Amino acid sequence: MASPAPKSPEQSEKAKKYDRQLRLWGDHGQAALEAGHVCLINATGLGTEILKSIVLPGIGSFTIIDGAKVTEEDCCTNFFVDPESIGKPRAESATQLLLELNPDVKGDYVDEDVEHLLENSPDFFNNFSVVIATSLPERKLLPLAKKLWEVGVPLLFCRSYGMACSIRVQVPEHTVAESHPDSIVPDLRIDRPFPGLQAHFESVDFESLEQKDKAHSKPFWIMAKAVRDFVENEGGGCLPLCGTLPDMTAQTSRYVALQQV
Repeated sequence: MASPAPKSPEQSEKAKKYDRQLRLWGDHGQAALEAGHVCLINATGLGTEILKSIVLPGIGSFTIIDGAKVTEEDCCTNFFVDPESIGKPRAESATQLLLELNPDVKGDYVDEDVEHLLENSPDFFNNFSVVIATSLPERKLLPLAKKLWEVGVPLLFCRSYGMACSIRVQVPEHTVAESHPDSIVPDLRIDRPFPGLQAHFESVDFESLEQKDKAHSKPFWIMAKAVRDFVENEGGGCLPLCGTLPDMTAQTSRYVALQQV
């Protein structure tokens, strides 16, 4: 566990671009976003607005599946088609305009109805991070939901009605392991413990715990031993640094400068 190396010019430029969201979900959250591959079924006005909201912060890639052609109605309800696209594949037109929002994002499209794709290439959906479907009738939605449930890919089905909308989520389990409390006190004094804490530490026989349950140690004790080994060896008596800068009230330029330091 060594201290992170200084950020490269490329990384610092990305930090400047995504500064606000990095403060919200950190480097690891951004990395997870950039590794994502989202599938959108039907490039409706609602569908393209959803994609816009994840293209701007830097989703890794997206694929639009839509066998429809652009109509005059689309031009009135969808910002990501234009009158020159009428009669052309809606998936192609939406993909081109969405990609203009963020050069870091990759996008592709399939000019085919999802029903035909499920019949001819059912494994096409296996490797997506999530599938988002809009304006899909039940006879097409149910086979898609069954397929995605079998392969463990989350499904979001969205429909809008004027100013109201509904969202149905299909996912076996979704857990959140990291919270962002308003205030935290991370100082546990474990490098300079007070007498009571020192006595508690000395009452725990780490060696016996390791020998007793060496193959089934809980993650906490594995991490505790790793920290101890670091402090005693390459840490030179010092605890490891996490390498991230907490959120704070500051100007963006000063915050980014601190990150680079």
